[in-house]
Amino acid sequence: MKHEIKKISKIVDEIITYFVYELECSTLELRYEASETACVLDFSFHGIELSRDGFTQLRRELRGDRQPELEDYYWQLMGNTEENGALALVSMMVDNAELKYEGDTIRLSLRRNW
Repeated sequence: MKHEIKKISKIVDEIITYFVYELECSTLELRYEASETACVLDFSFHGIELSRDGFTQLRRELRGDRQPELEDYYWQLMGNTEENGALALVSMMVDNAELKYEGDTIRLSLRRNW
């Protein structure tokens, strides 16, 4: 389980880095909920200005399929880069990603099954 928690914290790190650094969010909220079968991360990012095309691209990057066989290997190869490929990696690490954009707030919910 400790290894799973490390993966969750890496996901949180990549998401927060992207939204604060790339999209310059002014405020964020995070809710973490774990059960015996899964972990759910709910983020709210405020103060975001994003075009419709930008939101569509963001949604596309977060809608990949989970690839458990690549999780550890790919993250080690990426290291600590500032490239947007980290969102593609996050999509490989989660089973479901839901994204909503209302006003200047983006809500993101990620689910990772154990």
